[in-house]
Amino acid sequence: MNTILCTDSDTSLGLSLVKNLVQQGLSVIAAPSHDQQKTDYSGMKKKPLVISPWNRKSPISAKNVVLQGTGRFKRIDAALILLSPGTITSSLNETRYIDIENAIDKWIKGTIFLTRELLSHFAEEKTGAICLVQHDPEDSDKNTINKLCTDTVVSFMEQSAQEWKSKDIMINRIYSRQTDIKGYADFIVSTVMEKCYKSSGKLFRF
Repeated sequence: MNTILCTDSDTSLGLSLVKNLVQQGLSVIAAPSHDQQKTDYSGMKKKPLVISPWNRKSPISAKNVVLQGTGRFKRIDAALILLSPGTITSSLNETRYIDIENAIDKWIKGTIFLTRELLSHFAEEKTGAICLVQHDPEDSDKNTINKLCTDTVVSFMEQSAQEWKSKDIMINRIYSRQTDIKGYADFIVSTVMEKCYKSSGKLFRF
């Protein structure tokens, strides 16, 4: 594995993953989905790093993230897609319609847009790996729009894992409830590098 894409590098977990991956000597495409200070990447400017802002609601933006990565590094070997949708903690009947619509556009449709582009690229390369990264320190069982979005994406990707495994494209999920961001980032990177090319449809817990 030489090149990896990491979404949501504007979050504390995403940025920690980018820094860890760069330290491992990998080429990294960081895809922040919100505005971010350029100083967050201080000390990595001379490293093999591309920062490609990602508008989750736009299929064109998803395509551009992949194209910018392959334009710089020729190919992408793997991707870490973070699943941490928003901060809507109200129950479904208490959530405004506009918030439901925005959450579905960003966290379901947006994730699928990017996954589609990655799978197309991996199919051309005849290999690749996608890891869904789920961080749920509160581990809420309440039926919120956040849980709906996460569960929908996870279910779709789990069902896709066996189909794509036959094409040498691996899809796995990494999950944690822990608040230790650095420890979780270390676990994710080691898991991706050591295990995620060897199996598909697996859940790895930290």
